[in-house]
Amino acid sequence: MNDFMRSYFSPKAWHVLVMVLLLPLSSCVPDDLTGYDFKQFQPPSTLPDDPGNVLVGEQEAMGVTVALYIDKGAHTGYNRLRVQLTEAAGATAITTARVDFTPTYELDGAMRAVPFHNPATNQANADDFFEGGAFFLPPAPDAGTFALDVRFDTDDGRTGTVVFPLTVEETLWMQRVDGPDGRYYVSWVHPERPEVGDNVFEVALHREPDYASISEVTLDLYPYMDMGGGDGHSTPYQAPVHKNGGAYSGTVNFIMSGGWDMTVFVQHPDGTVNTVLFEGYTVF
Repeated sequence: MNDFMRSYFSPKAWHVLVMVLLLPLSSCVPDDLTGYDFKQFQPPSTLPDDPGNVLVGEQEAMGVTVALYIDKGAHTGYNRLRVQLTEAAGATAITTARVDFTPTYELDGAMRAVPFHNPATNQANADDFFEGGAFFLPPAPDAGTFALDVRFDTDDGRTGTVVFPLTVEETLWMQRVDGPDGRYYVSWVHPERPEVGDNVFEVALHREPDYASISEVTLDLYPYMDMGGGDGHSTPYQAPVHKNGGAYSGTVNFIMSGGWDMTVFVQHPDGTVNTVLFEGYTVF
């Protein structure tokens, strides 16, 4: 944008102009726009930052302080688990250790399975986090109790386990749907913070009652931005395909910041199609 355009249009007016120019894209985006960079037309985002890591709690064992963080706080669907280990005396970071997670879910006196994965290495990342994940998928809203056991083994031979009780909030990041062979859970995994441009889009599917991963379905998408007055538009995407463990991955190129909806179509081998709606997330 040249100096004249910068001076003539305010950021708000420029945003409106872009929206008007994109109205012909209503309901779909031509295939030949898939590789186009719409971000060059976007003003800087003025939306609030993502809340990021939420400190769930800190506990101590064997002279080690264990701090548990969960992105957006504990919620239904996929939770990014991040643990920092520090010396209880002196608060020096411990960056090499084995860290294992054991999420638990108790319902009516019985323990239920919880899909999860542990940190991939014994080395913390640049921010001193050991990172893993877990899916909190209750069979019924507001039922049962959750907890996360965190076990650590340090290089100097200290081993300990601490337990964090969790309050799991119902959010848009996991949706339930009744499939032909039982209830399914569809969890939004990526992106953590949708942004204008190309995003890896990943969802994971599990089935009640054992939360087994689902790999036999076919997915399609319909990302949509409501522009008001009955107008709106989609955006270029590649439908997710199964990778492993019930995870389906594709790409979405969001052409504008603001509020979006994502419809996921789940087609079963018998031809049955379920519709799942992630409604009202923000693209930055």
